[in-house]
Amino acid sequence: MRTARDQPGDYGQGFAGARMVFDVVQQEEGEDFYIVILSIRPEGDFNGRPGQEQFFIEKEGNVAHRQVLSLPRRGKGGFPKLQAGIGIVIAAIAVFLFLVFFADDKGKDQPPPEATTPATQPASTTQPTKEPATQAPAITLTPTNTLPPTVSSEVVQNNEVVQTNDDHGDFMETASFIVEGGNPGVIDYPNDFDYFKFSARAGETFSIEVELDTHPDTNILLFDQDGVFLGENNDFEGLGRGSGMVFEAPFDGNFFVEVRSLNQSADTGSYNLYFTFLGDSQTEDDHGNVMETASFIEEGKNSGVIDYPEDLDYFHFSVESGDVFAIEVELETHPNTVVVLFDENGEFLGENDDFEGLGRGSGIIYAAPFGGEYFVKVYSWDQGSDTGSYNLYLTYLTSVSSADDHGSTIEAATEMGPGSIFGELETPEDLDFFRIFSEANSTYVAEVALESHPNTGLTLMDRNGTPIQENDDAQGLNGGSRIIWRTPPIETEYVLKVNSMDSAGGTGSYILYVEPIPDQHGNSMALATEIIPGNNYFGLVSPSDDLDFFRFSAQAGESYVIEAVLDGHPDTVLTLYQARGLQVDANDDGEGMDGGSRLNWTAPSSGDYFIPHFPYG
Repeated sequence: MRTARDQPGDYGQGFAGARMVFDVVQQEEGEDFYIVILSIRPEGDFNGRPGQEQFFIEKEGNVAHRQVLSLPRRGKGGFPKLQAGIGIVIAAIAVFLFLVFFADDKGKDQPPPEATTPATQPASTTQPTKEPATQAPAITLTPTNTLPPTVSSEVVQNNEVVQTNDDHGDFMETASFIVEGGNPGVIDYPNDFDYFKFSARAGETFSIEVELDTHPDTNILLFDQDGVFLGENNDFEGLGRGSGMVFEAPFDGNFFVEVRSLNQSADTGSYNLYFTFLGDSQTEDDHGNVMETASFIEEGKNSGVIDYPEDLDYFHFSVESGDVFAIEVELETHPNTVVVLFDENGEFLGENDDFEGLGRGSGIIYAAPFGGEYFVKVYSWDQGSDTGSYNLYLTYLTSVSSADDHGSTIEAATEMGPGSIFGELETPEDLDFFRIFSEANSTYVAEVALESHPNTGLTLMDRNGTPIQENDDAQGLNGGSRIIWRTPPIETEYVLKVNSMDSAGGTGSYILYVEPIPDQHGNSMALATEIIPGNNYFGLVSPSDDLDFFRFSAQAGESYVIEAVLDGHPDTVLTLYQARGLQVDANDDGEGMDGGSRLNWTAPSSGDYFIPHFPYG
């Protein structure tokens, strides 16, 4: 406490020269150190949130290391007026009691060190008489560059114990205190866990983000002080394979973050954990900062305020399957918002920055493929500085308004995730653009299912607008369109364009579906998909060297027609094998099949037969 007063730490430019008041908020004893956390605030009336500073104190009384965990955060108003130093006196008494406790527990067999006489003593003191008092060691808090020892752990490899230095504890009991801002960490070995600890009051909201350095893929978990699981995330939006979450404390207490490898048996590497205080919903925020505390809204006007730059406002509402609804953010004092739509499981459905007709306001029109709860997030486009008020309108539509629902240029494209989104081409010349971010090494299908529109075209482009693939009439979509494509080994941004094919009267509504497609059929005879004569089966050859195996049971003497009808693929080959791998028939281009294949075949004997379907050439 004396060192904290006499040699203050660096508490930021906003508190340079200010007299600070310190108080003990947490204390614990480790094997080599007493660990003390002091609250920090300016002397006098202070209506903000105190900061924290941590001290590692050797058993002999010297300060081995000190670090500022968080800076004081001012509330509304200016610098406080100076008051009497009551807080310092109370804090000093708390530290004295804390040191007496540790000395009484650990110093019974050691001679008491020489006492330090305070500059001013009270007129009289009362000494305990039941037991002899053990004097606390005199502590001189002095800054030092000596760091506390790292936690060591033992890893068994090939039946031998290998000593490994771990930067953060593997358990809640050995968790590192988290610092607002960046916290570097390393998953030092397979099955390593890094635990971090922070304190929060009910209603305080934080963002926790793991930015990858050399580590390939992390997972984070959140627990309360009793070890109760509160949440988990693998890949957080905008962090690639990194992890993150926004958390609003449900009660006062300590909370713990666990960082681990997604592949715990092999992955190691470094990362940075960023911890950011977003605000206090109980005193400042009008709407919850996470889905769990979202405000329920009904059709009509709903007022909101982005109270501070990093504030998030969540809303939720109920819809029936097939409902079409509009979400519009009309700005009041806020300069520029973004709106995001999620389903009840937190799956991303769509996003918009500037909606046509709303200036810098935001909007989404969406057709619900299933009933249930939907969630809307409103936040500042510039989260570094923007705040202000807005009105959010929820409207259930029987038909789309005459205003254009989606951008007519690549720059104004509506961002969407896997799922569906409602659209309308209001004029024959109207264009609707959509932006999607795809996973690496994946196969996607985009389909335009017609509602009132008679005939659409669909074009897949790169992020700069260069066409990659286009389709007019896809089989089974009655004038709608379908495109299937394979992504490269990195996450890639694509643009989809929907347009009318009938320039004379091509207007109306549609639903655009975009979904990843898993490999639906096995790549060997052992994994072949069983098929039954008389049924149709959809298949996708992706990537180009993909094989799709099918198996069916044939009866001797019966005749079969096997056809591969193309739907986006340019040319395929059909080959028929017995169970032992002997080829019995094959066809490349069947008559009238436009590159597809057809087999007319009579089974010579009963048994299982196999069809490996693969592209030509």
